[in-house]
Amino acid sequence: MLDFLQVNETKPYSTSVLNTELIRTGTDQSGSCFFYSLYYPFKDFRELSNDQRKVYIENKRKELADKIQFEEWFLIQNGNIAFLQIIESMRLIMHSIPKLLLDNQEYFEKYDVNPVAIDILFTLLNPNLVEQEILPQWDMECSKKYQAENEESYLEQIKNTWYDIYKVKVKKAIDDLEKKIDTHVPKMSIDKKSKVIQKLSLLSYPIFDFVTTKALSDFKSEISDPKKWLNVFIFSSVVDYLNHKVNIIILDEQTGMPYEGMKLLYKKHVFKNENPFVVILYFKDMHFESLGKKTVINKKTIIQRLFKKDDPFIITCLTYLEEDEESTTRVN
Repeated sequence: MLDFLQVNETKPYSTSVLNTELIRTGTDQSGSCFFYSLYYPFKDFRELSNDQRKVYIENKRKELADKIQFEEWFLIQNGNIAFLQIIESMRLIMHSIPKLLLDNQEYFEKYDVNPVAIDILFTLLNPNLVEQEILPQWDMECSKKYQAENEESYLEQIKNTWYDIYKVKVKKAIDDLEKKIDTHVPKMSIDKKSKVIQKLSLLSYPIFDFVTTKALSDFKSEISDPKKWLNVFIFSSVVDYLNHKVNIIILDEQTGMPYEGMKLLYKKHVFKNENPFVVILYFKDMHFESLGKKTVINKKTIIQRLFKKDDPFIITCLTYLEEDEESTTRVN
């Protein structure tokens, strides 16, 4: 692996795309290197001092975070990013949810929830059971549902699946509890039992909304934090909301070819525009740098960091990315 360059430092980089030699330019290593690489091709950004660049990037990340609401969040990676973040948020705060809900009176008012009912629910379905049984089942069921044709939004799908699983678990917990009760103790009528199950199961909705809201808030905080590194899929997916009017090619530092992960994101129609291309060098899970090409203009050698769509280098990169999409289309 190559060493990272210092900010503004340049060095040649030999790619495997038509054996093209490009020029690397070092970027800030604090966590916003993707954004530095994205904006470095533009003269206005390059002419800023290092401190001004940091402020510029900080403002851009805040602007991006402000634009991402629930709808946008669930469009990123077809909802996969949001769902994974919701599950992770569930795992992280599941043991604290009863107290967190009790401390947020607005949720009780919004859903007309009785705090006693929350206590009963978490006695029947304790956080360990939720983490060990409900979350894995939810993950599996949502994956299957999303692959099927469904008119519901992905958010509604996973919310309703969460409720369905909760209802089954609540019923089982009550059934198991009844078996332990002395036979001389009168049991609930079928009608009353059904109402109790329904009432407790409906509590899954405020729990879901609470966790989902927190997961989105955490995601927006990560987007806006200039020192926070995010994975390449998140960066590539959310940057469109900046309306920056560029196409992005990510080159794998180790192979000198377009990053294989881009094939998961690649859609031919995305590049059907006249926007220039920015090429970014990716050090897997660690760093990004700006890439450009030496060009002579008016007998002066410059580093051209905005690539035209008809550049042979760009055409070859897009052809490489199209290969899997076309084979997948043929298979399907």
